[in-house]
Amino acid sequence: MRGLPEDLRWGFILSFSGFLWICLEYALGLHTTRIALHPVLTNLYAPVAVTIMTLAIRRHRDADGNLSWAEGIRAGMVVSAVTSALAVPMLWVFLRYVNPRFFTSMILHAASHGRTVAEARAYFNFRSYAAESVIGPLVLGLFTSVIVVAVLRWRARRP
Repeated sequence: MRGLPEDLRWGFILSFSGFLWICLEYALGLHTTRIALHPVLTNLYAPVAVTIMTLAIRRHRDADGNLSWAEGIRAGMVVSAVTSALAVPMLWVFLRYVNPRFFTSMILHAASHGRTVAEARAYFNFRSYAAESVIGPLVLGLFTSVIVVAVLRWRARRP
């Protein structure tokens, strides 16, 4: 497996960037005073994640600039697997040391905007977020990998 240590490194980079992003959200008040903006602004991380995934995958091109589907998707899935494996520990660190009131704030906000407290509690809890943080990177990583590989292969074939 060519480049496995490098793919692992990119997985750590993607994980750490996600952790920094949620810390930035908290610092900007998106988990407290500007909580209403959180559902929209949290999605601004997507271009960051796609850029990191692109940088990780494109280094697998050969000397002629070609990239095989298998090599590109394998690289993306290794990065995604590392990100998925580190997601729960990073979530725990964030909730324990950075913003222990995260779920309380989210539940109160959801309850004041039409959800019942029971619905909000069912969604905003560690178990729910941990499951999302493990499954999300794997699914989105595969999806992103396919698109990135397709674009890189298309660009390599352009005259």
